[in-house]
Amino acid sequence: MKKLILSLVFLLTSVIGYSQYLGPMNKELFNSLGFSERNLLMECVNHSGLDIDSMEWIQIGDSTYEKVRMDDGFKYHYNKKTIIYNSDSSNWVIDHYGENNLDKPKFLVAIFKYPNGITRVTLMMYY
Repeated sequence: MKKLILSLVFLLTSVIGYSQYLGPMNKELFNSLGFSERNLLMECVNHSGLDIDSMEWIQIGDSTYEKVRMDDGFKYHYNKKTIIYNSDSSNWVIDHYGENNLDKPKFLVAIFKYPNGITRVTLMMYY
């Protein structure tokens, strides 16, 4: 059922020319990504220096998510490294420092497809 819903979301958003996803990555979602999105995600993961299978993903609604959701762009709860890869090769990394630390890094991913054909994958590492 979950795969069907994800497929419908990606199909609908591809029709209107813009899509986005924010949340944890799993095998099902990874397998539903297109070639470009997978490559961009793996570039982000490689930049983090970790293996994708060893990453701990923040689940929407858990206590860590509730804390990082309140980050306002000026004050951060945890340290955060944002790794951004675009299909037009404009890539960058942004570091923000928070007041607290996590014992083990946790991750969120955002995937955007824009009407101009550019795809952006953003990997957010909280630590």
